[in-house]
Amino acid sequence: MRSGEEALRALRSRPPFRIAEIAAALALCLLALLFLLLPASEDGTRAVVRVRGEIVRTLPLDRDARAEIVTEWGTNVVVVEAGRVFVESADCPSQTCVRTAPVSLVGQRIVCAPHFLTVTVEGASDLDAIV
Repeated sequence: MRSGEEALRALRSRPPFRIAEIAAALALCLLALLFLLLPASEDGTRAVVRVRGEIVRTLPLDRDARAEIVTEWGTNVVVVEAGRVFVESADCPSQTCVRTAPVSLVGQRIVCAPHFLTVTVEGASDLDAIV
């Protein structure tokens, strides 16, 4: 019985966390914060409009433009204004693409699922791999 009390006392006297565990947790928190604070990407140079994965239009982001994209599934109006691209109107039922905020950074995307349409911001150096 005495050994059980000693073991309990030893557990109570041990700090709940070791210094190494606290340091590791802080390092992970700092790393996560670093990813959140760094800019997501570089500014894009063009908006690429695809329907079912096929490029149907490329719009440079350095000048204002407006493109009506008509497909067998419906119509979307894609607008470039002040270096940002957005879907101004669409005749899809959900209107998610219209409610999506304008995008301007490489990799950002607007999707209209009912029309199989994507608008992706690309940059000068959009390489998948260097061989």
